[in-house]
Amino acid sequence: MFFAIIKNMSTIEQPPKIENSPEHIPNEEKILSVFKKLLNGKEYKEVAGQKKVDGKGIYMWAIEFPDGGGKSQYLYTRKGKYPETEALETGIHVVYLDNTGEVVGGTDAAKLVGEKWEITE
Repeated sequence: MFFAIIKNMSTIEQPPKIENSPEHIPNEEKILSVFKKLLNGKEYKEVAGQKKVDGKGIYMWAIEFPDGGGKSQYLYTRKGKYPETEALETGIHVVYLDNTGEVVGGTDAAKLVGEKWEITE
C-alpha cells in the first residue's frame, strides 16, 4: 500500500512555473497624475532635493501640501535599494508633519500593482 501511495504521488502534476516579468516602472507623468489624484485639487510643491533619478527613471520623489494646521508630503518610492532609501514595493506614502516639520505619522496612499495604481488611503 505504501508503494502505491508513492507511485500515485509521482503522477501528480507540478504547478505551472511562474515567469518573472520585468517590473513596470512608471514615468514622471504617470507618477504626477497619481499625486494629483491623491491631492484632489490641493496646491502642492516639490520638496527641494527630494526627486531622485537613476538610469531607469525616478526612484524617489516627494511633494508637500498644506494639511490642517501643518503640512503633509506624498513620497513616491520605486521598489529597490537606493542610497537614501529601500522600498519593498513601488508606491506612494503620505507623511504627516507638524507645524515644525517633524514627522508625526504616515501611511500608504497608493501602490503599483502590475501597471495599475491602487489608491489605498
